[in-house]
Amino acid sequence: MTVTSERNQPVEWVHKPAGISDVPGFESGMRYVRRLPGVQGDRHFHPGGHEWFTVVSGSLEFTNGDQPVKLLTAGQGDYIAPGVIHCGRNPSSDETVVLLLFYLKPIDQPLIVYA
Repeated sequence: MTVTSERNQPVEWVHKPAGISDVPGFESGMRYVRRLPGVQGDRHFHPGGHEWFTVVSGSLEFTNGDQPVKLLTAGQGDYIAPGVIHCGRNPSSDETVVLLLFYLKPIDQPLIVYA
């Protein structure tokens, strides 16, 4: 079976979502995202939430709002501002891309909204 979307992939938490005592009303989390070869991530945004990630291995074609598409490789990453629609695609035909992602979001907002 060929996987063409990331939406139903399991979540691999490094640090499960938890409240932050120094930032009332917000929670943070950290997780790995593994995208199989050729998989296009779904366009989405995070209401009120900040997201940072780095590519651990492989490469990612990344679209962040209206910025030009970037090709990010191991050691590179990006920041996504609240409400900005973004997505990524693994351009490889044979290598899984691994990302380490961190987010900070309001507790009363969903983590992700598909665009």
